Amino acid sequence: MLGLGNSLTGGIVTEEAWAPSNISSLIHWYKYDTGITQDGGGDITAWADQEGSNNLESSADHPEYDSGAVKFAESADTLDWNSALSLGTFSFYMRFESSDVTADWIVKGGTIDWIKIHDSTDIRIKIGSRRDFALSGMSADTKVNLGVDRASDGTIGVFVDNSAMVADASDNIATSTTFDITKVGSPLVTIKIYEILVFNDVLSSEDKGLLNTYLNTI
Repeated sequence: MLGLGNSLTGGIVTEEAWAPSNISSLIHWYKYDTGITQDGGGDITAWADQEGSNNLESSADHPEYDSGAVKFAESADTLDWNSALSLGTFSFYMRFESSDVTADWIVKGGTIDWIKIHDSTDIRIKIGSRRDFALSGMSADTKVNLGVDRASDGTIGVFVDNSAMVADASDNIATSTTFDITKVGSPLVTIKIYEILVFNDVLSSEDKGLLNTYLNTI
């Protein structure tokens, strides 16, 4: 059965659900409704890394807890990595929704590097220089799985619910130019993030499918 493994316990074969930790290149995992620290008013001050030790934290304007999701309702709402990510070959996946699929930041590192929904038909990735991809498959207030990756040869891929988006022109930036990001959030509208996963390699087609199936359960 896809996404399931068998184990033998006391002579009885049981099925184990597939998890992202089955992928050896997983380095950071911010899991839905797990490891979230709130203050007395329900604002989120930290989201613990379930795979490494690079927690996301907020010291100023806090996102809100929303039924297991992390809700960024204002442009000042952010969670910052304790240590900035500097990625060569990578895969960055998240399950999220936006109140208005237009002009919305997702992750950023100052003005240098970011992932941004420019409008309902255009998503932009900046790793030193900008690359634009046609966007489809996103609707307002609807959960979606977004993946961005870069192979060792510098080829960048963008995936929405495991469907590849098409680059407008060049889709290559050499890995010698690292993807440096420091924070999640700072949206221009409202976004809810359910889960974030960071890998230090490009996922196989099989693992992309399994990850998409897993995220769809959230």
